[in-house]
Amino acid sequence: MRLIGDDKSEGSYKLEFKIEGMTCVACSGSVERLMHNEFSKKGMLDVSIALLTHKMMVSFQEKIIIDKTVTPEMICDEVECIGFGCELLEIIEIQA
Repeated sequence: MRLIGDDKSEGSYKLEFKIEGMTCVACSGSVERLMHNEFSKKGMLDVSIALLTHKMMVSFQEKIIIDKTVTPEMICDEVECIGFGCELLEIIEIQA
């Protein structure tokens, strides 16, 4: 797993989204680039895209989610701006 942030002193959250409209590797690459460009400096630790299941898993530092620096709605808004559907499926808390 490639980590963008390196803060290991706290827990983290994984957010799972359903992404609609991805039909090829270029589509999933567009979503992944968007996430890196928009959220890597806002506490995103990792993003992974599963093209076949149309799912995206995003990890954030705990304080980013609790302080609402980034919300699931913000993520979906950005994904929808590039032409894909986005729906939050689950939020998973990971203890440090």
